[in-house]
Amino acid sequence: MQIDKNRVGLWRESKSFSLAIRDSAPFKTRMFKLPQVAIVPEFYAWDLTKSDPTGSRHLMTHESYMGCVGSGMGALDSNVMTSFDFNDVDISTGSGVSDTRCMTLRVASQDCSQTRITHMKMWVSDDSDFLVKDYKVGYIHSSGWLPGTTFTWNDCENNALETAVPTFQNLKRQDESLVIHASGDRDVSEFMYFAVACSGTILPGEYGGKYQRGFRIRCSYSLDNIFSLQDKTYGA
Repeated sequence: MQIDKNRVGLWRESKSFSLAIRDSAPFKTRMFKLPQVAIVPEFYAWDLTKSDPTGSRHLMTHESYMGCVGSGMGALDSNVMTSFDFNDVDISTGSGVSDTRCMTLRVASQDCSQTRITHMKMWVSDDSDFLVKDYKVGYIHSSGWLPGTTFTWNDCENNALETAVPTFQNLKRQDESLVIHASGDRDVSEFMYFAVACSGTILPGEYGGKYQRGFRIRCSYSLDNIFSLQDKTYGA
């Protein structure tokens, strides 16, 4: 028995929204679209069989770059994104663990001199494809490039992503700072390493995918102005 092509997408579609503002005339309102936030978080996937991209983690030109697998604020068309594909999981012997996958978070090259990303939290936001919930998404984060990283079932269980927004931040900048506020290599996140462990009770099939499928990893984060004391929370 085998689960084939377990795919996890990291994208989010945003709908346009408006805000009603009361004019000086009683009960009269006018509508306008709120401006887009000045910075756009993006998630880059990296090929662990190739060389260390440190120094070029903010670029798409390094040989290890596999593609953009997600974008915050719905600013990137999902049609140009790459699937974050864990490949096949063989559960013929009772349980199995996927290949290890790696990605980083960066800020698109826009004006971010007065805006920053904080409170970054990785979690499983949707697992509705799994009728049997006997699975774990193993997750570790590190400032170092770890191409030989593999996960066992116990590794995934002991380092499993939560299925609700975590209480504490579980992703930092590459130098372990809690804040990202620029678009260069210095301001990318730590490397994130993932694997999916499935028991033999999981039904064979395709889990997750690019469109309306029920297996999603999400990053919740706050955007705030460096002169403001208020955070506004978003997710990608």
